[in-house]
Amino acid sequence: MLCFAVALVWDTKSPVRFPLPFKDKKIDVDLEGLLPRIAALAETSIDRKTKVHACEALQGLIVYMVAKQATDPNRGNSEALKMHELYKRLFPVLLRLAVDVEQVAKQIFAPLVHQLIHWLTTKHEDNKDTEALLNAATEAVGHPTDGALREFSAQCLGEFVKWALKHAPAGGAVAAADKAAAGGAASSGSSEGSQPMNVRSLLRRVYGLAHHPSAYKRLGACMTFNQIYRHFRESRELCSRFTLDILHNMITCLQMSDRDDPSLGTRDEARKVISHFERIVTDPSVQRYRDLVSDVFARSYQLTRSHLSLCCCVCDSVETASAESRSRPSRYRRLQDAEYIRRVSVSR
Repeated sequence: MLCFAVALVWDTKSPVRFPLPFKDKKIDVDLEGLLPRIAALAETSIDRKTKVHACEALQGLIVYMVAKQATDPNRGNSEALKMHELYKRLFPVLLRLAVDVEQVAKQIFAPLVHQLIHWLTTKHEDNKDTEALLNAATEAVGHPTDGALREFSAQCLGEFVKWALKHAPAGGAVAAADKAAAGGAASSGSSEGSQPMNVRSLLRRVYGLAHHPSAYKRLGACMTFNQIYRHFRESRELCSRFTLDILHNMITCLQMSDRDDPSLGTRDEARKVISHFERIVTDPSVQRYRDLVSDVFARSYQLTRSHLSLCCCVCDSVETASAESRSRPSRYRRLQDAEYIRRVSVSR
């Protein structure tokens, strides 16, 4: 399998060439043919010296590729250098090497992955390089056997949200995202709203993990939400736009995790996520309490008794936070809904 993999060229169309100067002429060396072999040696070589040299060569090639794209005179138009096919193969390798047992590989690639995230969060949502990174990280965060890879990938997705928000323009983020979702004529060359769109692209992938039949995928989704919460809560616009969606998906994830092995920790992680985002919806500045209670109430019919008690706690927290901002008839109506949930849980 390894021999077959390294015998293939990952992408024959990507112009990754290094001009090698000699005394009388300059030769362009095609690097895309070397990448599969170097990546395989960096991952699987049993000789430490060979492995370390391959890691250093791979790091140098990736830095060269990023520099070629950053200095491309056609950057931003249809004639720009396109390396996403290579990145699709390289990013999973980089994530695995960042948690490798070899300390040199870990010291080289863990910072490199974070630097690539910082670079790629400056690009638009439909950028294929960014999509390759998100696809690799969301796939790795649900790995069935490598716990270190799951944890590092969740940290990378949290880093992605952090730097997407750092690169986002001040003000108008949600309005720009809403305009784009409604088909507004936003200029593709403008960066306005592109970073919140990157966050939405990430959340769409994590929602898919939260509904996945595999317990490891759902565990990865919960770990990701626990990582992005600390950055997510700092953006009032993102809280207003995505908090209810996240709670809805996590309640569904909690329902699907009811029969998971307790040692896996999927239910504990899901409860932790719900507890984190409950702090957001109990903030008096967020005015979507009624929608939240209706959502929790609708989902509660399919939950077990233990999970119903958690939904009741969320309802109680929301009602307490919204008591002073709502009229009495509306408040009493929601309290009756919460009381009905309690009666259903007791009867079960």
